[in-house]
Formats: sequence, C-alpha cells, structure tokens
Amino acid sequence: MRADQRGGLSAPQPDNSWRIQSACLGADTDLFFIEGSGGSYQQAVKICADCPVRVDCLEWALTTRADAGVFGGVVPIDRQRMRRRRRRLAG
Repeated sequence: MRADQRGGLSAPQPDNSWRIQSACLGADTDLFFIEGSGGSYQQAVKICADCPVRVDCLEWALTTRADAGVFGGVVPIDRQRMRRRRRRLAG
C-alpha cells in the first residue's frame, strides 16, 4: 500500500514500465479509443500485432479493468469476456 494525496492508503498499482517499449508509443491515441459506433479498431489492432510488450499490455488492461480502448490488441468487449472467463475458472 502507498499513501494517496489525501493521506489515506491506496492499493498498489500494477507495473506499467513496459509502456516505453510499446509499438504504440507516440501513435495517435484516437486510433485506440474510438468514439461512437462508426469507428473501427482495425488500425490499432494492427499496431499491436507485432508489439514486443503485447502480453504485458493486455495483462495490465485486464488487471486494471480498462473498459475502453485497445490494449494488447484486444478490444473492450473481448477483454470483458476474458475477465468473465477468468472469474469462472478461478471460482
């Protein structure tokens, strides 16, 4: 645990030092976070395909429950399914 700005304790955050090695570093974030129903994550998924930290990125998104955007080449609805599957297997 660590102290937060209000003096209370907050849960430790997952390590995200892998980000400096990501293929998306410097890419337009709009590719990874689509607004509305007309967009496509296709270009973001392509960027992730050859990323050296793809697994770390996906694990971070699953652990932190990132609900929006592409992480590790996986779109939000698929991450939700992965989290549900993990819960079922764990329980």
